[in-house]
Amino acid sequence: MKLAAALALLATASAQLVAPALDRLPVGRIMPAGWLKAEEELMAAGSTFGLGFWSGGGISASKWLADPKKTGGEEQGGEYFMNGFVPLTCQVDSAAMRDLREAAITKILGAVGSTGMLGGDIPRDVDYDQNENYWGRMIIALALQSYAECEGPYAPNATAQDAVVDALVVHHKAMEAQIKDEQPKFTHNPWGYARYDEILISCQWLIDRGRNDSELWSLMDLVRTQADARLPWEDYFTGGDPFHPPSDVHCWPNKSDATEKNFMIHHGVNIMEAIKTGPTWYRVSGNATDLGNAATALAWIDAWERSADGTFTAPDCFAQLPNLPTNGVETCSVVEAMYSLRTSYELNADVHLFDRLEWVAFNAMPATTNDRFTGNAYYHSVNQIQLGGKSGYGANQRDDFREISTGETTKRRHRRASVGMNGCCTGNVHQGWPKFVMAQLQTADAGATIVVSGYSPFAATLPTANVSVGGQYPFADNATISVARTPGKAWKLRLRVPCWADAASLVVAGGATVDAPPCALFDVPGLAADDASFEATLLFTHSIKVLEDKWTNPKNAVEITRGPLLFSFPVPGRRNTTSLNGTYVETTFVMVDAGAPWQIALVDPTDAASLTFGGFEALTAGLPFDRDRPPAKITAKAKVTTGVKSYDKGYVPDSPVQSKYANGSVVDVDLVPLAHTYLRLTVLPVMENATEGA
Repeated sequence: MKLAAALALLATASAQLVAPALDRLPVGRIMPAGWLKAEEELMAAGSTFGLGFWSGGGISASKWLADPKKTGGEEQGGEYFMNGFVPLTCQVDSAAMRDLREAAITKILGAVGSTGMLGGDIPRDVDYDQNENYWGRMIIALALQSYAECEGPYAPNATAQDAVVDALVVHHKAMEAQIKDEQPKFTHNPWGYARYDEILISCQWLIDRGRNDSELWSLMDLVRTQADARLPWEDYFTGGDPFHPPSDVHCWPNKSDATEKNFMIHHGVNIMEAIKTGPTWYRVSGNATDLGNAATALAWIDAWERSADGTFTAPDCFAQLPNLPTNGVETCSVVEAMYSLRTSYELNADVHLFDRLEWVAFNAMPATTNDRFTGNAYYHSVNQIQLGGKSGYGANQRDDFREISTGETTKRRHRRASVGMNGCCTGNVHQGWPKFVMAQLQTADAGATIVVSGYSPFAATLPTANVSVGGQYPFADNATISVARTPGKAWKLRLRVPCWADAASLVVAGGATVDAPPCALFDVPGLAADDASFEATLLFTHSIKVLEDKWTNPKNAVEITRGPLLFSFPVPGRRNTTSLNGTYVETTFVMVDAGAPWQIALVDPTDAASLTFGGFEALTAGLPFDRDRPPAKITAKAKVTTGVKSYDKGYVPDSPVQSKYANGSVVDVDLVPLAHTYLRLTVLPVMENATEGA
């Protein structure tokens, strides 16, 4: 029996999706605390709501916030913005943001098409260039999903939430009918078929809420079948290297089928979204291979374009060979990676996926913005000696970063992505922290098992318990866990112990200590049904790790890590202020200070004595990623070099660096967390003849 027919038959017989390994909690049931709350408040006050882009040519002019029925296609800024903005409004106390949320939702629900499709009717005979397609509607559906499930003190009216669920059902049925009619085909524009997993997520969410309609099953089959014929992600992730074009091939699409397909395959954001495609489809197929496809995708990514911060080197396209640490990654790729990793982890409870999620969140995510969320990078890289402008250093370092102010400057930036505050990334960055907050806690066994997956500070309200985690993890080697519950039923507390811990132990209130094995979900022993509370401190033992990097260029360089943090040498820099056309001010950007020594090579980092961890300090209050006050450092032995041609061009040289380039004796340099730098060297060269000149 063909899959479509089988799915239709199953749907009529009240088919059920395969249950996830872990049950995700609704938005607002987990609230950020400590530094994570400060980050969300900075996000809300900065680039989310405080930059003045609600007039002129900014986000407010988006199709979805101005006129959702307006003819035209996707509006990346507006669609992405709503996807992150809505869950943020459920986690941050801002009446003004909630007012905008309600106004936007009302406008979207009031502008459906004749068939009930969100955003109005899609023309039957649509032109490719018009970009009128299903993709933007897919993202808006995710935003509406967050709205409908939002709980807690900042939740919408329950009647409004029910109306959204009803609208989403009608919307997906209308989409199913139009795709089945192939007017237009689902594949007429590439964005939808490259990212069809978003439709799977929406349909499954509705089915999980009891809206088990046959059209939802049919829609999942239609988009999967059509998209897979066009772009079979699972085949690509297991196919070796058959589709890397020469590095000089421009990857942006046009009407050429070959060019379009080339772009869809290589576009970094598409790849990061596709990580969760297999696991998401597993809920329909029940195929274990689909469930494990996230790990397969990550292994493939790491084999070709791995970046030290947990992402990959994909400035727009995953096609830039040789792999260089100066190659950037798009901000959209970072936040989509976080969402894919969270989704995949909830489906299969693979600890490695959550480790990767934290690695991206603690290292790459803060690097996408400045420390106050008043500017963001279109691209950032792990070796970065200039931000903004055309540096001539490294690859793809163009218009990468601007710190922006309010008013006219902001309006211009949102009209013209080319000047730094790119529309898609400015809108999309806001899903990073809100959805990460939601990843900290899950349940299993119909709620009887509480699963603490992350230790960034939070407070959660469950039907039978309140759970909180305190401390400043990952900028501490411990986290406090507290559970206050209604006694009477058997329960379990399951803790994720990360794979990067050398060892871990749980110190329970009263003094008992229990070993917690790393790289596992650990069930806390000794819990009883009549327990009303539980308190413990989870302690991690970390060592400094020196990773031999597998970059194409440079060869034999190293990365320095400790726990979930990647350490970098902070390159000294300076800031310039320029004007644009005499009207708009280009606010400050950072570039290397050529007058300060920064071209270094480590002295024998494999010798434990050459690297010393200085402990943690308290984070700056209200500014967790304060670039001027890193909370930790590793002191390393190094030599300053001079005359190395690779460095003169902005690249790190191959190791070992010949001793003739050493400029003086061994010196101590401080390495700090990557997230607390603007300019940095993270992939570091090593000096030959380590003892020479000591």
